[in-house]
Amino acid sequence: MPLEGEEKYIEVCQHTTSFNGTDKLKIRHNSPCKEVSVESSSRFDVTDK
Repeated sequence: MPLEGEEKYIEVCQHTTSFNGTDKLKIRHNSPCKEVSVESSSRFDVTDK
């Protein structure tokens, strides 16, 4: 599938919340699942398939 404008289509492999309040999301973007840590204040648009 060609990516137009490199749209951000991510699949959530694993979602864990640390006690520090930091959300650690394991997402894969055209690649193996990689661990991405984001602040809880940040909002992520994720679509469950």
